[in-house]
Amino acid sequence: MAETPEPEKPVILLVHGAWHAPGYYKGLINPLRKAGYTVVAPALATAGADDSILGKTLFDDVKRCEEALAPYLPAEEGKDGREVVVVAHSYGGIPGTQFCAGNTVAERAARGLKGGVKSIVYLTGYVLAEAGTKLADYEPLMDFFDVNRFYAADVPDASTRDAMYSLLGDHSAVAFMTPVTLGAADLKDVPKTYILCTKDETIFPEVQRKMADAVGARVVEIEAGHSPFAVEGHVEVLVREIEAAAAAAPTA
Repeated sequence: MAETPEPEKPVILLVHGAWHAPGYYKGLINPLRKAGYTVVAPALATAGADDSILGKTLFDDVKRCEEALAPYLPAEEGKDGREVVVVAHSYGGIPGTQFCAGNTVAERAARGLKGGVKSIVYLTGYVLAEAGTKLADYEPLMDFFDVNRFYAADVPDASTRDAMYSLLGDHSAVAFMTPVTLGAADLKDVPKTYILCTKDETIFPEVQRKMADAVGARVVEIEAGHSPFAVEGHVEVLVREIEAAAAAAPTA
């Protein structure tokens, strides 16, 4: 009797944070790939080092995500689609959630399509619970704009921190002022995990907790700052939780 083949693992969509680029996340991407996952990490349209970012909004970032996932989420009936786990860091939580509009497993199935978003992992990410809200609604926002807080708790070596800071790009201000049309609380059939970083000085733990609770996310606390993907020990936890999200059943 032939053995039943192992089911394909979900595709991981990694949505990076403001001012960053996918390369910052290699310490997380590589272990996920080693574990057998296909990882798609598009460069967001709102982040970069040149004028191409000017005027770009979160919807331009969503378009980048859609383009990157197009091979795995075909729009034609009868074609095999893949399940997707969205992993969204910091600002990436906003376009990462918005990307789910029309792209969940349930929504695609209703259109006769296979695959779709099965779960979301917010990595100390912004979670806008209600449609019509925007990142600029959150306080204290100035701490988010203080880039010196990004790595202080996770990267003790000053020279390494300086090198990381020097590679940060700019970010479209319009992205922070654009309201979402999908609130995370509306994704009732998509399980959510929130990685709450207790030493984060960019998005304070109490703000993280409030956002996670507002959407009924399962909360996993780690003793990390805003960039746990830069610390090997934290990466092990992140991979474990992403794998758990990949295996989770849809919420009824």
